Parts: sequence; structure tokens; C-alpha cells
Amino acid sequence: MIRLVIGLIIVSLFLISVVAGFHASQQLGLLIREILREQFSPLTSYFNTSDPMSLLLLSLTIFANNMRVALLNIILGVSLVGPAGIMVVNGFIIGLVLSIQEDIVSGVLVIIPHGILEIPALIYSAVLGTHLGLTILTNIRRNPSKIREVFRDVIRKIPVIVLMLILAALIEVFVSLLIVAPLVGGS
Repeated sequence: MIRLVIGLIIVSLFLISVVAGFHASQQLGLLIREILREQFSPLTSYFNTSDPMSLLLLSLTIFANNMRVALLNIILGVSLVGPAGIMVVNGFIIGLVLSIQEDIVSGVLVIIPHGILEIPALIYSAVLGTHLGLTILTNIRRNPSKIREVFRDVIRKIPVIVLMLILAALIEVFVSLLIVAPLVGGS
């Protein structure tokens, strides 16, 4: 039950931050849009290539970044606010990215194929990390065996997160960026 509550809080914060990121870009206009374009421009050389090795390397890079975020969510769970903060930042960035699209529907269509796996995996890691943190803080003195039990449970669930993020990275490169983005007029 506690994981459900944590999940609802994190999902709510994530969605609010997507909207906030979208509106922040609208308010700050060209400055944020230019910064985002500069940040993502090094990756665009991979998007315009048909070299399978470059595309696999891009998938690996995306997976490594997302896995880093997932592990940070789990490790920073002891702070209780770390995972929520990470998801707020990620949601805000998604909102910013959506705001620079010519058409928000096209932006969402580009995110959906890989986001269906990536976003839940990152939210799940945030829930696991926060639950582990709460368990540590409430059981450190009175029930250390409960901490071990929850820690083992988190370790058992990491392979699910890894699999979801590997598939999401492959879909992001080979579907979202190479197939969907050109169809909807994205870059």
C-alpha cells in the first residue's frame, strides 16, 4: 500500500513538472529553446546516419544515462526527496522539450513509443528507492531484518528496470527517432 501512495505522489509530481516545464519555456521563450537545441545538437549527428554501429552506440548511451538515473533514484531514496526531485527535473525537461516542438501532438507521438517503457521504469525506480529509504529510516533501530527484506526486494526488481530501459533505448533510436520523428515532422 505504501508503494502505491509513493507511486501516486511521484507520478503527480512528474506530471505537474511536465506541465511546468512546458509553460516555463513558453514564458522564457527563445532563451530556453536555444539552450535545449545546443544541448541536443551533438546527438543529432547520430540521428541522420544509417550506420548501425552509430545507432547502437546511441542506444547504449541513452540506456547508460537512463540507468544512471534509475540507480540514483534507488540510492538517493534514503533522502526521501532525492527520487522525487530527480523525477521532477526529468518531467520539467520533457515539458521543455515538448515546448520547442512545432506541434505538441507530434512531440508526444515521438515520446510515446519509448516513453511507454522508459518513464514507468524511472518512476518505478523512484518508488523503490523512496520505499527503501522510508524502510531504512523507520526500521534502522527496531527492525533491521525488514530493511534487509526490502533491500533484497529492490535488488530482485532491478533486472526488470534494466530490461525496460534497454528496450526503451532501442525503441527511442530505431522507432521514435528514425521512424516516428520524420513522419510527424520532428528532427
